[in-house]
Amino acid sequence: MTLVMDRNRMIQLGLLLLVWSFLQRTPRGVPLGTAALELALQVAVFVVAICLHEFAHAFVATRLGDPTPRMTGRLTLDPRAHLDPLGTLLILVVNFGFAKPVLTNPAYFRRPARDSILVALAGPAMNLVLCAGSIMAVRQLFPDLMMATTSWWPLWKQALKFLLLSSAVLNAVLAIFNLLPIPPLDGSHLLERALSGRQLLAYRQNQMLISIVGLVLLMAGLLSPLFAAVERQVLVLCAT
Repeated sequence: MTLVMDRNRMIQLGLLLLVWSFLQRTPRGVPLGTAALELALQVAVFVVAICLHEFAHAFVATRLGDPTPRMTGRLTLDPRAHLDPLGTLLILVVNFGFAKPVLTNPAYFRRPARDSILVALAGPAMNLVLCAGSIMAVRQLFPDLMMATTSWWPLWKQALKFLLLSSAVLNAVLAIFNLLPIPPLDGSHLLERALSGRQLLAYRQNQMLISIVGLVLLMAGLLSPLFAAVERQVLVLCAT
């Protein structure tokens, strides 16, 4: 009974935080219906991007001989296998979240050092593929993106443009973000393969501290200029 009550309270708190976040991020003068649609599209883009990211890790690890992703139910496109409840809630509230990491066992790899790098790169590579596909779709469907006045467009066309732009930007940011050498991001696994001896030992011993510093930098907005630069470049590619 207590567990049920605690779960219900968590759901209620999450819904309240979602409503508060939605009202806070809605610019003045923007109809709530439009803002709600944009939020729903952004969440959909994030769910697809992060689930395909994790699926790519699982797929590559499996192809390289590791049965762990298949045995743990991660070799699937079902979002329920990849989404983390807290990480999904954070996506809705603070535009930052995470999925369940894919477990792998390098002992199954024929060439553990090389294959571990390929598995780590698979997620960001998937996001870059999705970004490139979205950019190509924008350029084909909306060649006059920067010149056109979209206020008279039908709702479906405005929604499609917003969806594709959001996909392009978000997947690019996810790829860059995951390549940062901050545990447990994919970049940390790549950095481990580049270090050896005392450097590797020191890095592993201080992973918790490095993670905390990375989280502080993220929450303080000190990484925002990097993500903003990525967004600007993606929008330029969409419009040229």
